[in-house]
Order: sequence, then structure tokens, then C-alpha cells
Amino acid sequence: MKFWYFIFFIFLSSVIENNCLQNDGTDRNITSDAALLKTKKIHGRWYFGGIASCGAALLSHPLEVVKVHLQTQNRYDPDSKSFLKIIGHIFTVHGILGFYAGISGSLLRQITYSTARFAFYEFFKSTFLYLNNEDPDNDVPFDYKVILASFAGAISGFIGTPGDLVNVRMQNDIKVCDEHRRNYKHAFDAIYIIIRDEGFITLFNGATMAICRAIAITIGQIAFYDQFKYIIISTSFLNLKDGFITHLISSIGASSTGTLLTQPIDVIKTRMMNAQVGEYGTVTEYIIKIWKSGPLNFYNGFIPAWIRLAPHTTFMFLIYEQLKINFGYTKN
Repeated sequence: MKFWYFIFFIFLSSVIENNCLQNDGTDRNITSDAALLKTKKIHGRWYFGGIASCGAALLSHPLEVVKVHLQTQNRYDPDSKSFLKIIGHIFTVHGILGFYAGISGSLLRQITYSTARFAFYEFFKSTFLYLNNEDPDNDVPFDYKVILASFAGAISGFIGTPGDLVNVRMQNDIKVCDEHRRNYKHAFDAIYIIIRDEGFITLFNGATMAICRAIAITIGQIAFYDQFKYIIISTSFLNLKDGFITHLISSIGASSTGTLLTQPIDVIKTRMMNAQVGEYGTVTEYIIKIWKSGPLNFYNGFIPAWIRLAPHTTFMFLIYEQLKINFGYTKN
């Protein structure tokens, strides 16, 4: 319930902020020139990305749980299970709630990591346009979008590593035998126990891979979504505007590029974060270990990863765009 109070507070503060902006002429609803308003670009507020990602996570979390199960098993292990068998096993043993194992960790990750990457990406874009004396509504060249997304991804990846680690551990807990389960009650309980038993630095175990993945996924999702949307809107024969169809097509394209760029990194990161005490190793050691077990293990869970990322990315950007439309603002 605390999470929904947080969401309600964010929406309420956004409405209050919109009303306050009516007094200084910066709100998108107070211009008297309707034609001018249509030409102005609506910008999202810094926390919209986090809210949109939390909403998408609630819808896509079951597939995330299945993906983690696939990634933490050996492809050539005779006891390894297929995508459908894992779904059946989770449902049979744990019921429907088994697909929401670690949901508090997932929401913690989105609140920290996704809020940061959207906020920093938009901040870097605005700063780039300002330093080049360009209109704040102008588009940024694609190569610069990639660079700016890389910086935003690196920062957000580091910020979100503790939430990411907790998320992976809580999702994986239901697949191990009782004596090896960590049995975290919720995300904050997990953080407390990790600090108490393993030390604060353990919260950043796998940070290198988390940052690499954050860079790749921010490029694949946000930068490519931005570019896909720009191409669709600027292609005259498509006759599509900045609306639902454009958002839908762009988000599906971004989910594909995001999965292709991140899957090998995601497999390494997941195994590092899921390591037991005494099993920690370097990134190189994990790469060698996975390579020896079979190169295709780098793409363990690719199909469910795409199946999960496609609806997650789609819902995330659709929610984000609706937040912009209803609670966004224009820049002078």
C-alpha cells in the first residue's frame, strides 16, 4: 500500500505544480494562441519514467521471474527445464503468487534505476540543446542521443545496482531448496540482511555488469525509441503524428533493439548477482565459465526476455507518453 501512496503523492504534486505554473506562463495549458500550442513540444517531468516503469513492471513481472530461472540454469544440464516447463513448475509448486516473487525488489529497482535513467537522459538532452543555443523543442542528432543515453545509463546503473541485486535474489529464491533460500520478507528486509550478513559493499556486487547493461538498455530502449518516434513523425508518406500508433510502433522497435544489445550482459549480471557467499568472481571469470558451458548460454532466456521486454517497454512508453500529455509542460 505504501507504494500506491507514493504514486498518488507524485500525481497530486504534479497537479499542484501544473496549477502553480499557470501564474508564471510556463504551463502548457495557459497560452492564448492555440496554433502556437500545437507546435510546442510537451516535455515529461523528471519522475515520469519511474512511475511508468513501475506500472509496466507490475504487468511484466511474471515473465521476468521465468527469465531469471532460465538464465541461472545450465543449458546442457540434464535437469534444465524449458520455458513452458518452468512456467508449469512455478505454478504447480508456488501457485499464481510464485510469478510475483520479488515484486517489491522489482519496484524498488524501477523507482531508483528507471527514474534516474529517464531523468538524466532528458537533462542531458536539454543541456546539449542549451549549450548549442538551440530551441529546447529541437531534436538531438542520433549519435548524440546514443552518447547521452550512455552517460544516463552508466549513472542510473550504479544507482540502481542495490535494487537490481535484491530483485534478482528475490526472484530466484523460489527455485532453490529450503536450506539455501534467503527468505527475504521484502526489498528493504533484503537490504538490511545483506548489509548485516555480507557487508554494505555486497549491495554493489555485479555493479560493473549492471552499469554495462544499463548503458546498453538505455541506448536500446530510450535512445532508439526517441529516434524511431522522430523518424516516424518526420516521414511524410506515413502520415503519422505524435500519437498512440507512433508510440506503439516505436516502443516495439525499442524492445527489439534493447533485447539484442543487453541479453549477453544480462546473463552475466544475473549470475554474478545470484552468487552465494564465496562464489564471487571477476567479470572475466564469469565470461569464461559461461563460454565453457556453451556460447549459446550467453543468450539463455532470449525469447522470454524479448517476450517480457516487449510488453514492458510498450506499457512503459505508453504510460510515459500519457503522463506527458496529461501532466507534462512546455518550455519557453
